[in-house]
Amino acid sequence: MKSVDTRGRGFFPALVFFLSLTLMAVSSHASTNLALGKEATSSSRETASMDAANAVDGNMASRWSSSRQDNNWIAIDLGEVYTLSGVSLHWEAAFARQYQIQVSNDGQDWTTVRTVTNGSGGLESFSLDATARHIRMNGIERATQWGYSLWEFEVRGTPLLSSTDNIALGKPATGSTSQGAHVAANAFDGDLSTRWSSSYADNNWVAVDLGDSYHVSEVTLHWEAAYGRDYQIQISDDGNSWTTLRTVTNGNGGVDAHNVNGTGRYVRMNGQVRGTRWGYSLWAFEVQGSPAIVNSEDIALGKAVTASSREQASRSEALVTDGDLSTRWASERTDEQWIAIDLGGLYNLNGVTLHWEAAYGEAYDIQVSTDGRTWSTLHSEVNGTGGVDEISLKGAGRYVRMNGHKRGTAWGYSLWAFEVYGEPFEPAMVNLAQEKTVRASSTESQQLHARHAVDGDTSTRWASGRSDNQWLDVDLGAVYNLTGVRLNWEAAFGKSFQVRVSNDGVNWSTVHTTVNGTGGINNIGLNASARHVRMQGLERGTQWGYSLWQMEVFGYDPLNPDNYDSGSNPNDGAPSDPTTPSDPSQDGDVTAPTVPGSFRSSNIVDNSISLRWNASSDDVGVTGYAIYRDGRHLTTVSGTTLTFTDSGLRAGTTYSYAIRARDAAANWSPFTSTLVLTTTSPTVEAPRFTLEWTPPSARENGTYMELGEIGGYEIRYRLVNATSYKTIKVGPKATSHTFADLSGDYQFEIAAYDTDGLYSKFVTIRTK
Repeated sequence: MKSVDTRGRGFFPALVFFLSLTLMAVSSHASTNLALGKEATSSSRETASMDAANAVDGNMASRWSSSRQDNNWIAIDLGEVYTLSGVSLHWEAAFARQYQIQVSNDGQDWTTVRTVTNGSGGLESFSLDATARHIRMNGIERATQWGYSLWEFEVRGTPLLSSTDNIALGKPATGSTSQGAHVAANAFDGDLSTRWSSSYADNNWVAVDLGDSYHVSEVTLHWEAAYGRDYQIQISDDGNSWTTLRTVTNGNGGVDAHNVNGTGRYVRMNGQVRGTRWGYSLWAFEVQGSPAIVNSEDIALGKAVTASSREQASRSEALVTDGDLSTRWASERTDEQWIAIDLGGLYNLNGVTLHWEAAYGEAYDIQVSTDGRTWSTLHSEVNGTGGVDEISLKGAGRYVRMNGHKRGTAWGYSLWAFEVYGEPFEPAMVNLAQEKTVRASSTESQQLHARHAVDGDTSTRWASGRSDNQWLDVDLGAVYNLTGVRLNWEAAFGKSFQVRVSNDGVNWSTVHTTVNGTGGINNIGLNASARHVRMQGLERGTQWGYSLWQMEVFGYDPLNPDNYDSGSNPNDGAPSDPTTPSDPSQDGDVTAPTVPGSFRSSNIVDNSISLRWNASSDDVGVTGYAIYRDGRHLTTVSGTTLTFTDSGLRAGTTYSYAIRARDAAANWSPFTSTLVLTTTSPTVEAPRFTLEWTPPSARENGTYMELGEIGGYEIRYRLVNATSYKTIKVGPKATSHTFADLSGDYQFEIAAYDTDGLYSKFVTIRTK
């Protein structure tokens, strides 16, 4: 179809004038829209013709629209669990100013994976890192007087697990009964020649503990001849309260494969009626599924907050935990600023979310502390860009802070909200001092050496010289969050003494004082962070010195608290774990090497971290360096090796490292300071398409055309099979245009128009 210039300028050019008109895919091809044609539901709809299904039909001419209220949502059931990488929201004019992208495995309990506080409408695309079956846009605040309205809600991702992944394989199992050697574990050992068999009664069951919460999608039962006629497939979070996912009546044995939909840690076959006169018997009990999302509440909500400064009284630090995304804290306009939250108790932390205002932090640390004074860094950001920073981390403490080093703007740091996620933490009673390096101000004799106070043996002891001001201290090897000290006094006890702590063994702080001790066993609670712990005697309780059967120190590593939940020493079972040498006075070489210098990283990628350090010195010679990761011995390298690469790591994961040196006499240096490093996350390129063209040089009637006569270009595009186009215009000097974050299979057309508004034909563009 041609457009006519009624002023006699003829027809504008058609296809012939667009030379080398192409569409190029740049970086990657658009990924499949997982939501297309899937089941969609919503909290409301404006009219019956604006149903939620319109947002997943691939048609840009149809749309979902909610009622004219703020709190509305639209959700999509993807049909199975996916690893989600992104979403694209094609807003109609009625868009959301504030909203959340949330995910769920069961469509009931939702986890927020993205929060938008200043939506702009149009096409909004986001990268995600989540695993779920259900996804929704949860509207919080509208941008117009209308409701929320979406032309399309697109979702990108890949299937998580195939149906062949048996997540029950080798997991712990129990049964209501069993026959001889036919125990419950046989149904989960992957061997179809072994089986579980119950007693000869109807009501019997067999259950498996998956070890963690899973979204279960399929259960397969391989029956022996003694099968179940009537039974239930059930799921549970705690192994006590069960939910039935599938009820089977008139079963006939063989292999029963059942599609189910439930989330829990325990799965069982609950037999009701046998199919034979024997019991129930299974060769195998297979479970398919994927890890469930662990829902967590913001434990910082309403908690006490302190900060290094505030811009003005109305920008109080307390506003980051008030649950209101319209209030904020702002600091003074200098780089070194911080804001800290007191959670009120110990927590095992798994993440924080920072909702930055326009004045964001470019370089900052997320730190944790047990006392609000000594801090451990769990995450370091060196290239922040503002917006919403969702940070996964691992650590434990009572206090959490953002410690800013470099601002991203000329203003200070400003946060709408500072969210913290985790679970209450009860550290196990682990004696951190056992077999660690120990010193004393004096020793009564070689038989009563200081090391006996930390050897774990209550029949050996340390005794000091016979004067008042004597001390005993232990080097724990790294900074720990300390929860207590136990002093087991011999008859020569301390009447007045202090417990002191230090990070360097030189500068000490007093954290406890006893002024009228009576000996025996003193259990002393602490709330401190330190590497060195000292009993500082002030006044003796007898004419003798101070004497301890044992000095025990309790606490946990703030960077790796999980190792302490089992109640065992965190270094138990570590391969080739270097130990503290025996009494140095009994050895020829008693001088330990110096601490390795300048411990640092030299390269960090998504699956490995390379470490480097300067050589230790020793009076005889350094024979090796022991490397620790997350508090456990990893490996030992030779004394001439000054580098190490830790491979096979997970992307986007934080690890802590420390090293120490040894000599031929097994003298060990103190540990270096802990180095906390995070592997890089793989970069996911958003889909991009670039349209290129050559400007027309003549009109349709063949007359020459100046470049100055070109008014611009109009590009229109739509999803394949859609009935309407979306359009954009670009300027007269443009020869290309790039589309970002278009997910799906699109068609493109382009036309040129002159300065009088006369159009050429639209030309269909095809990929190179």
